[in-house]
Amino acid sequence: MDLASSALRLAGALQTADLFDAIAGRALDGSAPLPVRLAALDGLSYFPSTQARDTLASMVASKATLDLRSHAALALARHHRQAALDSIRELMPEMQDGTAARAFWQQALSLSGVSGELAKALEAKALDEKTAGFHLTVVPVIDGDAVLVAVLR
Repeated sequence: MDLASSALRLAGALQTADLFDAIAGRALDGSAPLPVRLAALDGLSYFPSTQARDTLASMVASKATLDLRSHAALALARHHRQAALDSIRELMPEMQDGTAARAFWQQALSLSGVSGELAKALEAKALDEKTAGFHLTVVPVIDGDAVLVAVLR
């Protein structure tokens, strides 16, 4: 991990308000290296502010790579759970690569409560059959995630 990435994550973890704009700027900077942008998204995840939520949500809605957008969706989960759930649901139809989707789900399901909350959200507004079927093949089947797997079926 390089120094810039570490600094962005640390500034976020310490919720250094004076650096919020700099962290957000690096996250949104299309010319910044991918590891720096991912670190900036991680840094933003520590801020409970509406501004942080809006910045992360704008990344999810952007034309950035799916990798960046899905990372932003997961970053929302720390303080903005509903926005994260909405973002994950929005991104699910775009996920086509099994390896990348498995990695996404491993990260997503490591966040406390996401599996059950997402299952409820998907029960309320079901995915199309093709999307649900794809994710059924990549969501790890762990006892705590059985409700999510059942909803995908």
